[in-house]
Amino acid sequence: MFKQYLNKEKYYGFSYGLNLKSVKRSVDSNQIATKIFVKPNSNEYAPNGSCTIAEASDNPTGGELFFYNFDYYINNGMLDKDTVTKDVFLGLYPKIRSLNYQAKAFNQKIVSYS
Repeated sequence: MFKQYLNKEKYYGFSYGLNLKSVKRSVDSNQIATKIFVKPNSNEYAPNGSCTIAEASDNPTGGELFFYNFDYYINNGMLDKDTVTKDVFLGLYPKIRSLNYQAKAFNQKIVSYS
């Protein structure tokens, strides 16, 4: 509800223009992915004073601060759970993990040279 009472405006929502009869909304989710970022936080019990999912051994990306969550699309029948699981966990995450390990190895070489 954008207006609780007739002609009583609230601080949120919208009002129709003079000749506007309706508003139509369309959603194209072909290019949408849900990406959840988890910021590192300070933690006195962590070995280096910071706690982050990037360093977690169970992180399927091997070093990123995010993970994907397609539950909304699966629950609304827009995506098939088995296909998403196969594509993300057997395709996308292993590629990201491999690239992150290559980048870490490269960074370690650079540090050793300096």
